Amino acid sequence: MTTNKLQKNDIFKIFKLSRMHPEEEKVNKLIEEFNSILELAEKLNEVDTKNIDATSHVHGATNIFREDKRSDFTAKEKILSIMPENSGTYIKVPIVIEQE
Repeated sequence: MTTNKLQKNDIFKIFKLSRMHPEEEKVNKLIEEFNSILELAEKLNEVDTKNIDATSHVHGATNIFREDKRSDFTAKEKILSIMPENSGTYIKVPIVIEQE
């Protein structure tokens, strides 16, 4: 295997990028865990997949598509009438994302 082992400075760089602050006493354990994950990923690279078809899922389900058909929306006035607030043909909703 040609896995490059992570070092202490790599862990601190990862945490800096993620804006996290590792506890000094846990860094060695984190190095072991990260390196273990990298070793497992390297083992996956050794598997011969030349004759294996690529898949996006294993359950075999397929999408059933239908043709898009345009239809008129007739309940607009009814929906607007039951909304607490609206502006013309738009429904006013509370702000859910705070702005900085």
